[in-house]
Amino acid sequence: MARDDVNKPFTGSTAVGEEPIHEYHGKDAHLIDRVTEDDGRVGWNGTLGSMLTLEDGEPDDIVHQVNDVSGIPLLTIYNSGKVEFGIPLFTNFVFDPTDQSYSFNGDKLKVLQEVELNLTNAQILALNTTPIEVIPAPGAGKAIQVMSVVSVLKSTVAYATNTAMRLVSGAGHCFEDTATLTLAADTNVCWEQVGGAELVVNDPVDITVNTGDPTGGDAGNTLKVIVQYVIVDVT
Repeated sequence: MARDDVNKPFTGSTAVGEEPIHEYHGKDAHLIDRVTEDDGRVGWNGTLGSMLTLEDGEPDDIVHQVNDVSGIPLLTIYNSGKVEFGIPLFTNFVFDPTDQSYSFNGDKLKVLQEVELNLTNAQILALNTTPIEVIPAPGAGKAIQVMSVVSVLKSTVAYATNTAMRLVSGAGHCFEDTATLTLAADTNVCWEQVGGAELVVNDPVDITVNTGDPTGGDAGNTLKVIVQYVIVDVT
């Protein structure tokens, strides 16, 4: 609880035609006032200018804003969920929830994302019959660009046939690994990138094996596949 000699709040004018104001004085006479505007916005002003505003309205309206001492927005949140991080003397860094995108200087940024897929022995033995989705389709006008793939195998018995794993999208594949499933020991393997792989628009990325289902292995075997990727706008 604030001491009486440090903070002395009081209510200012609420007369008709004037905005309601609440003023707060700090120990060293620093003043912060809260103002309710006629349009419904609520603002907090410091000695040097606007510090923060709150507003409710349409999706493109500002619901929350934090400013620096000169009134330049540092953080702006819209009803739509869009967030802008304003930087004085520069344009904003923006997150837009409608397409989960980030932009700076008006240009969209490619955000490196990572997903982990954990497979049981039974899933490994059915990878050709039942490929497993690793990354869902990204939406209209977008494609998935896989940047790297690593497999982490826990194994006591190697797989015998059909051991070439692939990440596939559409009719092609972008990464492959021919080593991991042939090993009878715990191991970590970086997959090889396949040159010239097509970026398929709005298509998921699956893991599978070539030609047929693997054989061999052990019920206790497990496989973790770690994929790093970016979403590319191809419109």
